[in-house]
Amino acid sequence: MPRRLPEYAVRNRDVWTVSNANYTAASAHDSWAQDKITWGRWNTPEDDIKVLPEMKGLEVIELGCGTAYFGAWLKKAGAKRVLGVDITPAQLKTAEEMNEEFGLGLEDLIFMRSTDLEMVCSADTERIGTKLVRPLKGMHRLDWTDDEVGASTEFHVSHSELFQILRRSGFDVIDFRELYAAESAEDHPYYQYVSAEWAKQWPSEEIWRARKR
Repeated sequence: MPRRLPEYAVRNRDVWTVSNANYTAASAHDSWAQDKITWGRWNTPEDDIKVLPEMKGLEVIELGCGTAYFGAWLKKAGAKRVLGVDITPAQLKTAEEMNEEFGLGLEDLIFMRSTDLEMVCSADTERIGTKLVRPLKGMHRLDWTDDEVGASTEFHVSHSELFQILRRSGFDVIDFRELYAAESAEDHPYYQYVSAEWAKQWPSEEIWRARKR
């Protein structure tokens, strides 16, 4: 018997179903057609930061793949096989459509997330500001509300706690990057809770690379 999703996962799935209809399905083709790998809202080039390992021959699992454009980029970069996992059927349907159109033992764990600073400067329904509005100590679950897509839940722990989680799980952190918006960056057309002006001054996203010990 399949396990029932927790309530926050169901809410997040609903949010991403709306986002797929409003934005990600329409942008998927351009993303899949892109040859260069970029990171995050500000499209930071992988050629500049070089955080990924050599992809040729690797088998990759992309967790929370969405429309799977990043997995498509990894396949173009030489990955032997890419498996995308996501809880949102609408996102996976878009990914399947793109895969049909474009025809396209992992030891490293590589992921991107919001920075501690972005979290503590973010109110619930407003754009990010320049003041601390929530404590970092004890931060874990954040329930967000949005007039367009409804409530969603995000889990975030501090750098210190995340280091400890990875160490307890048998991983060593071998690379860490904080991403800023480029001077030429403009506000994202859909994800507007962080402005380009803010992200030019403070890091809004970060990339972690950990290796199984």
